[in-house]
Amino acid sequence: MKLKPMYTAGFAAPEQYRFQQGELGPWCDIYSVGATMYTCISGTPPQAGDAREEKDRLIPLKTLARQTYSQKLYDIVESCLAVDHLKRPQTAFDLQKLLMEEVPEEKEEKKSLFDTINQPLSKLFQR
Repeated sequence: MKLKPMYTAGFAAPEQYRFQQGELGPWCDIYSVGATMYTCISGTPPQAGDAREEKDRLIPLKTLARQTYSQKLYDIVESCLAVDHLKRPQTAFDLQKLLMEEVPEEKEEKKSLFDTINQPLSKLFQR
């Protein structure tokens, strides 16, 4: 008995729809992590991966964001959602390194994206 792949539209990488041997790997999970971050920031899931291969209509995250985040975070999320799996971070460790990079703040105080994400919401609204 051969099992059919299971996925959630918007959260599955484009290659998961084709299910060809050798195309699946950690980069598929990175796509799903990117889709989850996209949804958390925008309030709406990204366009389904198979549809993006036909005609990519992914709305830039920055235009949908319900509050302001760093351009670096927008770029990381969008790199996770690259249709070409070779343009995504290839492992969870690669993604972790990107998220932990220090980003200069307006007051020259350096924080990682992880620190920014984890700060209380009350601090985010004080700006």
